[in-house]
This record gives sequence, C-alpha cells and structure tokens, in this order.
Amino acid sequence: MNKISPELTIDMTAIPLRPQIADAPASERNILRINPSGTAPLDIDNMARLLRAVSRACPDRGSRIVQVISAEHGEGVSSVARALAYTATVIDGAAALVCDASANRDTLRRFGRSGDMPSLSDMIGRPGDLASAISPVPSLNYAVCALSGTAVNTHQDAKTDRLGKVLDLLRGAFDWIIIDTAPISDGSFGPTLSRLCDGTILVAQAGQTRRSAVADAQRTLDLYGGRVLGVVVNKVNRDTASGKRPARWWSRKSA
Repeated sequence: MNKISPELTIDMTAIPLRPQIADAPASERNILRINPSGTAPLDIDNMARLLRAVSRACPDRGSRIVQVISAEHGEGVSSVARALAYTATVIDGAAALVCDASANRDTLRRFGRSGDMPSLSDMIGRPGDLASAISPVPSLNYAVCALSGTAVNTHQDAKTDRLGKVLDLLRGAFDWIIIDTAPISDGSFGPTLSRLCDGTILVAQAGQTRRSAVADAQRTLDLYGGRVLGVVVNKVNRDTASGKRPARWWSRKSA
C-alpha cells in the first residue's frame, strides 16, 4: 500500500495490475471501435506505432502520464485515449488507466460508470482509498476513473497541484495513465493539467480542424508549461477494403 498523506492511500491489490488479454471476448480483444459512431474498427498497427512513438518521447520514469486533448470539440479525443490504453495492454501487457477529465464524462458514460463513483479530485482532502475511485473494465483490460467533477472550470485549477501528487501515487499501480481531457476551448483546466503530464498528444480531425487552431493550441499548452509530443490526425481516410479509419501521427520534431 502506497500513500501520499496519512489520509489518502491506494490499495493496489484492489486493481487488476496485469490484465489477462485471454479473458476478454474475442470480438472485443480483436477489434476495438474507436470512433464515436462505432462504425470503424481500430487500426492496431497505427496505434502500436503511436504507442512506441509516445514511449520514446516521454521520460523514462517507470510509468507514463499522457494527456490527450484537442483545440475544439468533436475531434475524437476520447476515442484516441481509449485506443491508446487498449493498445498498451495488448502490445505490452501493460496496466493502463484512462482518467476522464472531460466535462461530459464520455468515457465513463460509455461503460456505464458515470453515476456516483467519486473522482480523484473528490478524494483530495478526505480520508480514503483511491481504489474506490477506479473501476476496471475487464472486457477491455484497462481501468477508468473520473479525474475531476463534472463541472470543469477554473475552480478546478486550484486543485491541480494536489492532483499531481495523486497522479504520481497512481504511477505505482499503472504503467500508462491516459488523461482524456476536455478541449482547450472549454477553458484553462485542460492546459493547466498539461504540466502534470509527461507529454501531451493533440488530436485533430482530418478535413475539419483548422491548421491555425492546432497552432494556437500548441502555443497555449506551451504557455501553461505543457510538453506537446505531436499531433494525431484522426479519421484521415477510409480504407474501403478493411473498413478502417486510421489515425496519422506527426511528432513535434518532424512537424
């Protein structure tokens, strides 16, 4: 059991640290639907390349905290965050956690876990085991939690540094912590979170996101002390033979 204070702890035995892929139904472990409409399967090869690129770009601290964010709504951030977590479990047998920091809790609602489950932010300042705020998704071999309350606004900023201590505690339980973040257009909470992470992935949608919006988002994250690793351009095209809609990755160095 690890702890950051006499009051807040995490019992790692309550969380499946090394999920067994064989336990997942074949339909779910072979194909993960990553776009919100559920019509296109995951391109596992592209996601594996993304995982490797992010691994190389992040500092080696034993585990990685990666933020996924976009400039505006509708770019597919939640889909990419979940797909990255799933790929880490499939490729590396890693323990992965998706922290939902979006205003509508898309990831939690997808798995029917948006009810009374406390957020990590709720746990700050009161006694408790962080495991009570984390819910495994056995069929997909990763866990999910809410990072903050449903009202994502500037009031959350005051807790950001303390959330950083909670995330550092979770490093002991997970290899990958993926933060599914509300877009920058929603306010300062997302950019403020970026400084707690090892790196940030920007998501843009092909044919929709303006290049200027991506550039503005990078500047905003830089201003807040974030470390932008690169851009995932989502839904680039549809391969009519396979039905896949791959995501493309541009690292900041190559941009």
